[in-house]
Amino acid sequence: TMSNYPGSSNRFGGLLREKRLAKGLTLRKFAEQLGVSPTYVSGVENGTLPPPTFDRIEAVSKLLEVPVDELMEHA
Repeated sequence: TMSNYPGSSNRFGGLLREKRLAKGLTLRKFAEQLGVSPTYVSGVENGTLPPPTFDRIEAVSKLLEVPVDELMEHA
């Protein structure tokens, strides 16, 4: 839920960073592949921005080869 997003987005952001680094993707490269700005990715990873929309989470799951369910659990 959005009401408690600071905690959940940090969990999501941490998971996102972990999975991105595991794939050997730089923040810039990942953002480029996702079609968003590196600033946006950084904000999500740092928890200053809420987790992305479901559509974008789907795209992230394909890019990082992580099950959508695993990402949604943290979003």
